[in-house]
Amino acid sequence: PHDYFSITYGAAREKFLTAAENAGAAIGSHTHPLKGPSGEALALDVATFGHLDAPKVFATMSATHGGEGFVGSAAQVGWLEENRWRDRPDDMAVVLLHAVNPHGFAWRRRVTEGNVDLNRNFLDFSEPVPEKPEYEELHPALCPEDWTDESLASAEQTLQAYADKHGQKK
Repeated sequence: PHDYFSITYGAAREKFLTAAENAGAAIGSHTHPLKGPSGEALALDVATFGHLDAPKVFATMSATHGGEGFVGSAAQVGWLEENRWRDRPDDMAVVLLHAVNPHGFAWRRRVTEGNVDLNRNFLDFSEPVPEKPEYEELHPALCPEDWTDESLASAEQTLQAYADKHGQKK
């Protein structure tokens, strides 16, 4: 099982796509507009087995929270490489969504490039979006435009100064 795990998003994506192709899955990719830390392409990749109009559809996904993608990807790769797709009933389709949050997966962040936690940030856009002046002040530190050692050190200093002034919980 340790062979199913990867240490980078790019390696995990390659293992997933290779395993899905070898298993004969129908594969689609939804490319992300940004690149990963090594300049690699980012994408939500989808592998399917069976007909999507089947009476039953089983879906599994990895990397809703980026850093969790390593485990989810390994589970999907293992399922593919161990030929578990052959165990599905004839009346069932299976959909594997690999890297729902590819940016967070590649950068090892819980959130998307826009600092959105896909499981926890819910807004009713039929109502005015609440103002968050504290967030506006911290946004450049939480979502630096460049992810360099210098920008991350500066972001850490900004966040620490805010915590020192307002308290860690705030």
